[in-house]
Amino acid sequence: MFDIDIFGTTSFKESEIQVESSENVEVDLANHEITLLEEGKASITFVNPVSSRGNGALTFDIEEAMNVYDYEDLMAATNDSATGIPVVLRKNLLNFDRAYQMNADGSMKQDKAGNLTSSSENVSLFGQKDGNTFRPFRNSDLYSFETTYDHTYLDLWNEKKPETPVSLLRHAAVHIQKDFYGNGFEINLHDLCYPSQEQTITDSLGNKTTNAILGENDLYRGPLLYVSLGDPNTPGTTITNSGLPIFALYGQDNIGFYVEGDDITLEDVHFANADNIAGNLSNLAYTGTVMEINGNGIQIKDSVIEKGRNVLRSYSSLDLTVENCLLQNAMEFLVKTGSNEFNEVDGNKEVIYEDGNGVKHKTTAKEYLAPQTLADLDKFDYRADSLLSHGAIYNTQANEFVGVEEGSYDKEDYASAIDTIAESLTNTEGFLDASGKKVYKGSMSIKDCFFYNSGISAIFLDTIPQGSFLYSNITSLLSLITGMYFGDVQPSNMARTSYPVLVEVDGDTRFYDWKKYDDLSFESLLLENIAALILAHGGLGDGFSVFVTEDDYLPLKKMIKEQQSHVLTKKEDTNYLNLPIFFNGGGYNESDVVLSDSLTSLFGESFSLDPYLYSLDLKQDPVDDFNSSPIGKYQAMKIAMLRAASNITGFHPYRFVPLDTVQRKWLGQAPSLSDLQ
Repeated sequence: MFDIDIFGTTSFKESEIQVESSENVEVDLANHEITLLEEGKASITFVNPVSSRGNGALTFDIEEAMNVYDYEDLMAATNDSATGIPVVLRKNLLNFDRAYQMNADGSMKQDKAGNLTSSSENVSLFGQKDGNTFRPFRNSDLYSFETTYDHTYLDLWNEKKPETPVSLLRHAAVHIQKDFYGNGFEINLHDLCYPSQEQTITDSLGNKTTNAILGENDLYRGPLLYVSLGDPNTPGTTITNSGLPIFALYGQDNIGFYVEGDDITLEDVHFANADNIAGNLSNLAYTGTVMEINGNGIQIKDSVIEKGRNVLRSYSSLDLTVENCLLQNAMEFLVKTGSNEFNEVDGNKEVIYEDGNGVKHKTTAKEYLAPQTLADLDKFDYRADSLLSHGAIYNTQANEFVGVEEGSYDKEDYASAIDTIAESLTNTEGFLDASGKKVYKGSMSIKDCFFYNSGISAIFLDTIPQGSFLYSNITSLLSLITGMYFGDVQPSNMARTSYPVLVEVDGDTRFYDWKKYDDLSFESLLLENIAALILAHGGLGDGFSVFVTEDDYLPLKKMIKEQQSHVLTKKEDTNYLNLPIFFNGGGYNESDVVLSDSLTSLFGESFSLDPYLYSLDLKQDPVDDFNSSPIGKYQAMKIAMLRAASNITGFHPYRFVPLDTVQRKWLGQAPSLSDLQ
């Protein structure tokens, strides 16, 4: 049905209006009805009988789709359909606490028949009930698929450790394969994605913090591990000395809305993996990725996507368009992009390195990066293992602890070697086409979007880890100490070089992503249990307290303040910073972000951080008898493990593009949907 209003001083009757329309539309002017006949481009023009200036033209697309009013409708159009059905959402699908009315005492309100009372006629439950009780989600409710990220190490683990296999499956709440029109209605996955238990912690000042923790039957339990020094099964609710790998790097997470296919449009959707996060972004650790893209030519328009560990993830998808959207509330990143394609190390690559006498030596990457025996390490031959092993204990007395000679290398030797090692591990074959143009394996365009409230950065360009240990199990000293944690399941030839991706940012895009410096944390990027290693192998004695923070394995936050303090801006005695763009380091990263001219002027100069070079300036306080000094051994092991972390992640620097702190654009502001509209 439609209405017609006539304005102006010249009067005419409604019946005098002429209607012109495309062949796939019928218009009944007398009954004010429009009939849509078939899919395709459509148009209707109401012709003013007295003046052509008054013509009213309407153009639109007609698509055969399914009206979705509840959870069962949604599943029929998505997870339960082999090829998917286009969706037109007609109601909000919300978590149990929001879908129904509650009494003042917290009980659920019921009608005279004893049924729960809906909170609104426009609201339905995302999920199902058993009577008046919410039925927990089951694996069979989800769309499950084999992880699209590399799982070489997990395959090796499952082959060698069949008694404790790791599932390669990832789960999605909603599998979208066709166009999705949200009409502004919200779908909230809190009951599925958010941890079901809570823990209240009181600090020394009496301040209480409520943290979400996993329950035994929660289905979303965090990302798969890509590679680990220890059991790669996803960690549970508690951290114990035996329950976590010494080091591990993350792969693909579970997903709220998995968009799979080409040329799909999502318009006016509001997707969220959580509801109330208790003001603490760390509570989103296990909630998964809100929306993941796996396809080319996908468009996301006029939408709100929010509340997950990461909000939007796109790996190896081309021509993704994100336009006029609000992306907000992520523990890590609002946009996370990278490629699933990579090159392995070219073992035949020529490597030239220089010894302490200035003599240059020529060899292959395979030979240069080969493991050495402890006796070989003491030859100080300027090969990778010798430099990395001695570098791990440089400026400490740990050589007494591990039984190798005190190193004859100096800081300049180590710093120079890192460039050679990183280059030896890098293989960019195929990164340029015949004309010399960079080959991107993923691309996206971001236009007129608002970014708000990430834990780290708005846009993250990922790269695959490229540590020497992943290639050939060096540093040998690290392998000697940690070998018992992975036994015969050792990564090999897994130092890869990621293909680049491209992100273009244009229009009225705004980064409201200022955060307190004290709230910034990179600890979620690398899983570690260094404290367990130190306690098990440090010989520190009973009752020695070990305290490990991110500064001990990925000190990016500390380095920002010490080396790049100009990116901090003070307001009311509090330091704030805004790092909209973050190029992941460790592995080689050739990805690009192209900003429009109007946006470029709002950004400061990019800067890089190199944790390995930073670690070479750390020193253990000398003690008279190192082997009987718990403090000396503790300091030495913490320094060694910080350097060892780069052997896992890689030796390329991490790069950031900050907002300009003179203009301080959007500081203290929050996005407005009316501005976006």
